[in-house]
Amino acid sequence: MQAEPVLVAGLIEVCRATIAANSDHLCALDRAIGDGDHGTNMRRGCEAVSAEGESLSSLPFPDAMEKIGLTLVMNVGGAAGPLYGTLLMEIGRELRKSDETADFSLVLKQAIDAVARRGRAHAGDKTLLDVLYPVHAALAKRSPLGDVARKAERSANRTAAMKAMRGRAAYLGDRSIGHVDPGASRLRAADHGNLPLSRGASSAMNGKTANVGIVIVSHSPLVARGIADMVRQMVGDSVPLSWSGGNVHGDLGTDAGGILRAIEAAWSEAGVAVFVDLGGAETNSEMAIEMLGLPRSALVSICNAPLVEGAVIAAAEASGGASLAKVVATAEELSP
Repeated sequence: MQAEPVLVAGLIEVCRATIAANSDHLCALDRAIGDGDHGTNMRRGCEAVSAEGESLSSLPFPDAMEKIGLTLVMNVGGAAGPLYGTLLMEIGRELRKSDETADFSLVLKQAIDAVARRGRAHAGDKTLLDVLYPVHAALAKRSPLGDVARKAERSANRTAAMKAMRGRAAYLGDRSIGHVDPGASRLRAADHGNLPLSRGASSAMNGKTANVGIVIVSHSPLVARGIADMVRQMVGDSVPLSWSGGNVHGDLGTDAGGILRAIEAAWSEAGVAVFVDLGGAETNSEMAIEMLGLPRSALVSICNAPLVEGAVIAAAEASGGASLAKVVATAEELSP
């Protein structure tokens, strides 16, 4: 399925210009129920895609969509990167499996369902899904594009009456009611090596090791590095250890690209256990693990355990040569 280069280039430019024009508005929406950086993050991601415009335009359309999605994952940060990235990557993968007569609404449905799984969310949770599913329904009915756009706008506006059930806004409870979800509104508007302070990796062991590796992921680089220092003092250099904290600018948040590099830094043939703090950290960690690809991704587990206590007890188990399953099970015993 080869797309005209001008089509891909045109789509990239329209998205870049639209996000740039609405960046401040998206940030204002996000400040009400989030951390206020949604517009800035999306603008950064679109600019990164635009910078790759020439090479993207030369790819078959499914490959271009998947590459654009990966670029967003690596540059947007926060939970938005994996969610929007998953949407486009899955569209590319589904199109690659289909022929040119494929019904795009079916392709889109598969991609939206992948986003729902990634974010562990459903329609009605006050997320971008509350626009994606209505848009899919309109496309499945062969509605004119103008009607689809109006459906997207109405659906985004309806999120104001919803209580947030997922993401950082969920911590506000009833106070999230009355505010349009910035992710939904964005649809309506349709490093370890790079930042040493915000994203660091320390592993005295490189290559293969007999012990399970430990990765600590936090929205705060200071928290992530502090816990890693505590673990290192307790178990020494017997356990491959790395951490990822903050977004690509070193601010509060998480970043799938940074987490991927942390996993690489703590890699062990015995496996890697990942410990996370808040929801976005888990979402980005899942995306990073997926980007590892098989067979290595099967050797990485996210632990459902308290960040500090879990990492410490897991490292102690790992230092004694315990298996990945044993390390994870021991840490998760600490969960309420």
